[in-house]
Amino acid sequence: MHSTAETIEHYADALVAIAKAADALCIMEDDFVHLLNFMQESEELQRFLAAATVAERGKRRALHDILKGQTHPLLIEFLVMLLTAGDLRLLEKVATSFFAKASLVHERLSGEVHSAVPLAEAQVSEMETEVGRILNRQVTLRPRVIRSILGGVSIKVGDFVIDGTLDRQLEDARRQLLT
Repeated sequence: MHSTAETIEHYADALVAIAKAADALCIMEDDFVHLLNFMQESEELQRFLAAATVAERGKRRALHDILKGQTHPLLIEFLVMLLTAGDLRLLEKVATSFFAKASLVHERLSGEVHSAVPLAEAQVSEMETEVGRILNRQVTLRPRVIRSILGGVSIKVGDFVIDGTLDRQLEDARRQLLT
């Protein structure tokens, strides 16, 4: 029996292999970002997929209907496979591992940028360029909206972290006042 961490790695390895074989790694990376954002923002879809009263067949069909034409077909099938295996709850962790593994294929670093509101592609691109300059490597950032952030952004690429959130600035100010 595999541990959860091993299962996540197996899924990510399989998805990278499938994407490479289909010569669709870049497309699937982009689609995966959009898929994660869509699933995170759609509480209705989350409730639907978690509902015990909806047959698995209905969930699979709904995913196909909702994502058809919006998401690479292989990524849709992968999502359906996770659903069927009862591992849909691992999607975010599989995605994180997938992005890291895809970055190795492209010989670039992968990370995330967290913000309170959605970022424009141009903003993310500027951040990728600047972090890439600092790290002396090509960098790809996956944007994620974190509703608990008051403002600003936090960037994490491996062990490298830039925390420019308002939350962090307020915490720093609080510490200074206490000392």
